[in-house]
Amino acid sequence: MKQITIEALSDIHIHRYNENAAREAAWGIIQRRPDVLALAGDVSPNIDIYKRFLSFFDGYKGKRIAVPGNHCIWVDTDSGESSLDKIATLQQLYQDYGFTMLDNGPVEHEGVGFVGTMGWYDYSFKRKDAPGEGITVVTEASENEKRWEELTDADYSLKKATIFTPYQIMQTGWMDGERVALKDTENGVVYTDKEFTADLTEILRYHIRQIEPSVRTIVAVTHHVPFERMVRRSGEPDYDYCNAYTGSTQLGKVLLDEAKIRYLISGHTHAPCRFEQWSNRRETPILCHNICFEKDNTSLKLKV
Repeated sequence: MKQITIEALSDIHIHRYNENAAREAAWGIIQRRPDVLALAGDVSPNIDIYKRFLSFFDGYKGKRIAVPGNHCIWVDTDSGESSLDKIATLQQLYQDYGFTMLDNGPVEHEGVGFVGTMGWYDYSFKRKDAPGEGITVVTEASENEKRWEELTDADYSLKKATIFTPYQIMQTGWMDGERVALKDTENGVVYTDKEFTADLTEILRYHIRQIEPSVRTIVAVTHHVPFERMVRRSGEPDYDYCNAYTGSTQLGKVLLDEAKIRYLISGHTHAPCRFEQWSNRRETPILCHNICFEKDNTSLKLKV
């Protein structure tokens, strides 16, 4: 049984301070010649910068796969732009640079299947217990202060809050609230976070069923995380409030339901880690890798 080599990058967040590092990482990948190159999202919201980054891999001869991240679908919401239209733009952009966007369908290489999705969040990873004593929160969904434990999905859907601790007042927010518009411009439908998460999860389930009969094992690539062990609980109220926007338990369930999924590559949380995810329905675990180029300037290297 032939093994294949994979290198993966996520959360590049390319800007003037790390562009040289990203270029060097791409050059190293070209020199090492892995069979598959995987990008797990968050390159840049700027299309011109995105193109320049993808061009760094012009000399790479292997299979190229990718999923976008939430930063990749940021738009000018004030001017009426749609993040769903931006996703369509990215699909074409990836194709122009020789990448397959896994959100569109699975890929097979040497008996290994690749499935993937940007994924999204449904607040299922929110921190349920308060990260300290005497903490209250105010959002635009409620007129009065609430205890942390009383926060609802309606509060989290607004993606901003004022947090009161015994020692200070904190303003916190998640920029998707200002930069993401989940609207279908053709029919005027605006999706909630939960609806969008459910739709992407069901598409992934369908793609897994498509590829499963024809491969020996499956590698999943996601941007948002499917397992709570990838969510960092810092103890800082403003940070932990944003745990709600890291991923979804729905995504994890779909992955655990398929026994051939043995590997996971994801990003988003900027908390690199590796672990085995088990469930009582599986005889083997999923080997999980959460990676962040912006944090460590390295790629993930796998043999499958």
